[in-house]
Amino acid sequence: MLAAGPSEPAHADFNSCVKSFWPAAKRAGVSWETFEKATAGIALDKEVIESANYQPEYKKPVGEYVDRAISPKRLAKGKEKLVEYGPLLSQIEAKYGVDKHIVLAIWGVESNFGDNKGDKGVIQSLMTLACSGTKAKFARGQIVSALKILQRGDTSHDRMNGSWAGAMGHTQFIPTTYTAYAVDYDGDGRRDIWDTIPDALGSTAAYLKVSKWVPGQTWGYEVKLPKGFNPARVSESTYKTLGQWQSMGITRVNGQPFPRASDKAQLWAPEGTKGPAFLTLNNFRSLLRYNNAKSSRSPWGIWRTGSRATAPSCSPGRPASGSSPWSSAWSCKRC
Repeated sequence: MLAAGPSEPAHADFNSCVKSFWPAAKRAGVSWETFEKATAGIALDKEVIESANYQPEYKKPVGEYVDRAISPKRLAKGKEKLVEYGPLLSQIEAKYGVDKHIVLAIWGVESNFGDNKGDKGVIQSLMTLACSGTKAKFARGQIVSALKILQRGDTSHDRMNGSWAGAMGHTQFIPTTYTAYAVDYDGDGRRDIWDTIPDALGSTAAYLKVSKWVPGQTWGYEVKLPKGFNPARVSESTYKTLGQWQSMGITRVNGQPFPRASDKAQLWAPEGTKGPAFLTLNNFRSLLRYNNAKSSRSPWGIWRTGSRATAPSCSPGRPASGSSPWSSAWSCKRC
């Protein structure tokens, strides 16, 4: 959970805090004109503070959060987008080596394919977090990068909107990630992840490539644990080869063998013995780097199977257990 600080600092204190970022911005090459325009008229946003102290991926059971993230409506929309943007996604996959279905899934999970990119001014949101004491360390690290985006001219102040946490565009890059990894995929001179879909999807693939995405490898396998096996006794930092896990009695739910027994994996059982378990590979860690919240990252792998016309890694779904919070979305979109 986030540590909340003062909920409503005095107006003068807020303005003083905002101005305190000018020296760092200046050292980073931001002009006074850019800084003044970006910060003029901004005020403490109470909604940002409230949102910072309520994050559904941490408050809700993992299964409930995932069920919402991979709703049938969103899955259907994903299939439509796969047809509409198939050629672009294939080009991006060829260039960066990142599975196009994963890029598509991130787009869907992060912004519902651009429908929910966020409408809050990024500078105001970050200043609110930094100056209120709510997630201040994170926000302070983002503010100068956000100002550098404006200075470079990739977007304008009135178009640089995002989530309460300053995540921006179709695939919700935070400013530091944007400045380091965003790409101008369409070659128009701007890295526009807000309104240019090729730039947004290309940037996502470029970032995953830098995050050591392994081409041709899945993110992991849903597995069946042997009777009496307690996943809580296995540290999340434990790496074993798939062959070693198999020797402990862990098998794939679809009964098929692991393609490469030498691949190293971690065991992940988000709901202990009451829910599904996974052996996650390197690409899962790449997804975690994108946003380190396992409950919100796991839909991508499931979505990958849901968006494919054929999915050789999938087995027929089984009805979800009535005692389990995991819905049939997990059962029917298994890997």
